[in-house]
Amino acid sequence: MKTSYLLQAHFREKGRLYLLNLIILTAGIMTGAVSVKFLGHEALAELAGDFDAFLAGSGQYAGSQAEVTRQALYNNLLLLGATGFLGLTVAGFPLILALVALRGFALGFTVAFLVQTRAFSGILMALLAVLPQNLVNIPVLLLAGVAAYSFSLDLVRGRRDPLMPLGRRILLYLAFFLALAPVSASGSLLEAYLSPRAIQLVMLYFR
Repeated sequence: MKTSYLLQAHFREKGRLYLLNLIILTAGIMTGAVSVKFLGHEALAELAGDFDAFLAGSGQYAGSQAEVTRQALYNNLLLLGATGFLGLTVAGFPLILALVALRGFALGFTVAFLVQTRAFSGILMALLAVLPQNLVNIPVLLLAGVAAYSFSLDLVRGRRDPLMPLGRRILLYLAFFLALAPVSASGSLLEAYLSPRAIQLVMLYFR
């Protein structure tokens, strides 16, 4: 009961920030998807060729599995760390919005590119190789973004809580981001281990 009450209070207080986060993310996704339509034929063909070359060698990914995992962890934890760092700065608010929009843009571009260049097999790749890790990454980004927005805005407005000194608030803020790190890492592991196998599965049926 107490947990439910705390969650309700949290969403009442931060509901507008969650809505803003969703709007920025959705705008980024839509912009990324639309931008594929504006790629020139040559640029799209070059990207498709690069992707085909990647697919041709995807059966040999196991030899570089450690590198793929490291890169996925690096990318996701870097984004989480950058979001947390910007929340500790007065000027962080617009930059946090930009990070959320960029993640949305990358997701929208990837899905639209797959669908446009590979038709039904692209839809399956998007569902099996792109969606799973983003079911983890997107909620982590939303939570991190709202926490960072709130902290940055409090700094801008000069808010003070007499019951919680600034030093303690910073420690709790950092602890929250540390708690998000393993969740973000699980999304990276899905990306590194599930996505290549999902792509291979789709390729078996669409050669």
